[in-house]
Amino acid sequence: MHAYRMRQLMRERGIGIVVNIRNRSGLHSAIERLTRDHLILVHSVERDTRHPERTVHELTPQGRETLLSGIRDNIAAPAQEFPLFPAVVSFRHLLSPQDARTHLELRATALHQRLTETEAVLTASREHGVPRLHLLEHEYLESTTAAELAWVRTLSPRHQRRHPDLGAVCLKPRTAHPNVRCLRALRIPCGSRSGGPAMRRP
Repeated sequence: MHAYRMRQLMRERGIGIVVNIRNRSGLHSAIERLTRDHLILVHSVERDTRHPERTVHELTPQGRETLLSGIRDNIAAPAQEFPLFPAVVSFRHLLSPQDARTHLELRATALHQRLTETEAVLTASREHGVPRLHLLEHEYLESTTAAELAWVRTLSPRHQRRHPDLGAVCLKPRTAHPNVRCLRALRIPCGSRSGGPAMRRP
């Protein structure tokens, strides 16, 4: 299969929602690396008057075994990933409550849009009889997006009024003592008597 056909198939199958395929040079770099490592090899070169010359690649036996081994390993063991959002959230205390609220609402809107698009892909695929086996990555993205959206919504003022244990008073950030941040991370409201004595200010 040549690079153009690879990109075409990935777009048709919605792979772009789980793998970044927007950068064409990234695909060509990957092909060069796989060829250098003897995981794929050149099968043939297609030439005609209507298209540029296209190099067709095929998987080597070593490449197939490496692929299967990687699939097994990554299914069995969760990778130690470092997504950006949790790191950014840990610095939320540097923003004013209104500033944080505004940008969390923007994130919630973007997540809702992503969730809607993913659900649309799943619905259309199921209506066309696509087996679930070929939709697992979309189902996973649907679940993780829905979970993140639900969590972001717990930070809304309406949810905090229903759940005062979130400690909305702790959103006075710029002067907060580091230990108060720790309590907030554990969802222990400032001055709570049920979870122990209130923390004294230094």
